[in-house]
Amino acid sequence: YNDSMKIADFYWNMGWYYSDMEVLDSAYFNYGKARHIFKEVGHIYYTAKMEYNIAYILRRSKNYIESEAFAFRSISNLKNLDKNLLLYRCYNHLGLLYNDLEEFPFSIEYHMKAMALIEKLPKKVNYLERSLNNLSLVYQKQQKYEEAIEALDKALLNETLQDKHTNLYAKLIDNRAYCRFLKGEN
Repeated sequence: YNDSMKIADFYWNMGWYYSDMEVLDSAYFNYGKARHIFKEVGHIYYTAKMEYNIAYILRRSKNYIESEAFAFRSISNLKNLDKNLLLYRCYNHLGLLYNDLEEFPFSIEYHMKAMALIEKLPKKVNYLERSLNNLSLVYQKQQKYEEAIEALDKALLNETLQDKHTNLYAKLIDNRAYCRFLKGEN
């Protein structure tokens, strides 16, 4: 009962559980409790992780303004830490969020910031291909089909996708075909 880190970890796990079960209000509540404790004990990185998790939940709930605020709080906490994967995720999140809001220049800006961090990540497990897919969705919404197809073609240059990452490969192929259809190709 007196171990703050274990209590915060409990709330973090509950937040993850409820997020996975799509009970978003309970996920938000538990991540918020964990964030509060991590912040109180001065664990900046875990505070930033909870802020990202909260931002993610809020975007899924279509609460875009608060989602944006929590993403920026997380980024602010990460400034002096060498935690590029979480920073990548925050930038990617903002790219997705601004696409939802049809704020396309901001969406592209944050997807580019996310992609700029990929070289600094220890494992580069398809982050570039996922980011290119997300970027293509921005172009698609703007009816810039050539740019969308170009981004998807670049992602599909990774020859390991078809055998090792079939879900991502299928998503890229499907999005490219849809862009071609929207462009008027048969």
